[in-house]
Amino acid sequence: MWTARVLAPASACLQTSCSALNRVTICALCRACITSWSLTIPAVAAPLIINQVSDTSDNLVTAWTDENFTPSLSGDGKRLAFVSSADPVGSNPDGSFEIFAADLSTAPPTISQLTDSADATTGSAFPVLSDDGSTIVFTSNADLLGTNADGNVELFSVNFDGTNLRQLTFTSTGTNGPFVAASGALLNLQGLTINGDGSVIVFTSTAPLGGRADTAQELFAVAADGTNLTGNNAGGNSEIFVAVLSATSAIGAANLENPQPGSIQAGIGIIGGWTCQAGRIDIVIDDLFVLEAIHGTSRTDTQSACGHSDTGFGLLINWTLLGEGTHTLSARVNGMEFARVTFTVAAISDEEFVTGLSGECPLADFPEPDVTTLIHWEQGLQAFIIGPAGTGTGGTSGSGPQRLENPGLGTAHSGVGVISGWVCDAVSIEIVIDDTITLQAAYGAGRADTEGTCGDQNNGFSPLLNWNLLTDGEHTISVLADGVEFASTTFTVTTLGVEFAEGLSGEFVIADFPEPGVNTTIVWVQSLQNFAITGTDAATGP
Repeated sequence: MWTARVLAPASACLQTSCSALNRVTICALCRACITSWSLTIPAVAAPLIINQVSDTSDNLVTAWTDENFTPSLSGDGKRLAFVSSADPVGSNPDGSFEIFAADLSTAPPTISQLTDSADATTGSAFPVLSDDGSTIVFTSNADLLGTNADGNVELFSVNFDGTNLRQLTFTSTGTNGPFVAASGALLNLQGLTINGDGSVIVFTSTAPLGGRADTAQELFAVAADGTNLTGNNAGGNSEIFVAVLSATSAIGAANLENPQPGSIQAGIGIIGGWTCQAGRIDIVIDDLFVLEAIHGTSRTDTQSACGHSDTGFGLLINWTLLGEGTHTLSARVNGMEFARVTFTVAAISDEEFVTGLSGECPLADFPEPDVTTLIHWEQGLQAFIIGPAGTGTGGTSGSGPQRLENPGLGTAHSGVGVISGWVCDAVSIEIVIDDTITLQAAYGAGRADTEGTCGDQNNGFSPLLNWNLLTDGEHTISVLADGVEFASTTFTVTTLGVEFAEGLSGEFVIADFPEPGVNTTIVWVQSLQNFAITGTDAATGP
């Protein structure tokens, strides 16, 4: 039996007659002219205004006096990249050469340090800023990301705001870095450039890049994410290579898994997928609302495609907030769209979050004839879930500046879901299931609702999980912030007996839900491995 309760919740003389020359009339020097002269002085232009961008003192740690140099300016003149061995913002006390960015639209300019070498024996130099001011490409022999331990001079890129730092070239230990000739001379001064939107970089190198074996000085092209490196020249001739890159090739492999095109979404749901390369994942709904999804959750199933598994991104969303009807969603990596879908939102109520509903219902002949599947209403997900309602109550969901929100205490789960919560201050979030399965969750998703407690918003975590990978029955979950457990609870999983059911379909009508005289229709959604509400209508009598 169903029970329902809905609560509202920016020279004259050389001429034949006296005449004016350059606006100066000198008639006294002309034989046929009178002995008087007149002088007309042109207007003087206003003095040139020069603004000083940097204001630093010699760094006593180094022998350099010219400490700010090789500036690169954006097309609109509002952004600047440069190198400095000084300490303009108080974060370069060792005097190493570092990359800095200056926002010239403020007075005085706002300067930020983008790189941080381990010591003055290594450093970064020769920045080139894209015309749109979004991307800086530069060289460095520092181990900025833990991937350049041999100290070769490699090519790096970084967003103007300091995010998305990447190493783009990886030359072998013992070979020349991409900007050093056999004589030791820097070749970088002879060529490093980036296109207008920062997606393609061209540079010169003697290194064995692009699959070649010789060391002739050649030009190479590479996408801003380090993919599509071209310049193979087995003959050793001096050649120019051009790369024409689409948005997809510039970001590498990427996949938006949910929502699927044409799908129906309802309740508390997920936006998720994976990208091999990413700095910032933006989800743009209806070309109006922008949500940031944090990238880096472990996805072992992408290891073969990406060469690593920290590729996942996920975002928890209450679809009801969008309103019923058709919507569009664009998924973007560093501003480059890799997926666009149209989907439909359905709801059982005008309320953002419906409380007080409960109930179970058997679905006949699903997933196959003569098999009955039980579903129940799960309030925390605002959706119907396969299996009976959870009954466990043990554990804790955290307290103070940290919370595990999903799975909740004693809740039931099935299909593809999300583990979600927030922590005010952490470096890493680790999730342990049944003391045997460990997941690293990307941390820092925007959670405006935590600002009052945390003083900022970037506190969320929400990795996707296919609950079907677990066995049917009760399980435990623990969440650790920087190695310290703050939440532990039990939950129940019900599956259809397979990790990912394919080829199923089904539509069912739930009578007298969410209230007597109203019917709710649900449909199987393969990408969710669960049911989604498609709408409600008043029940009709016989």
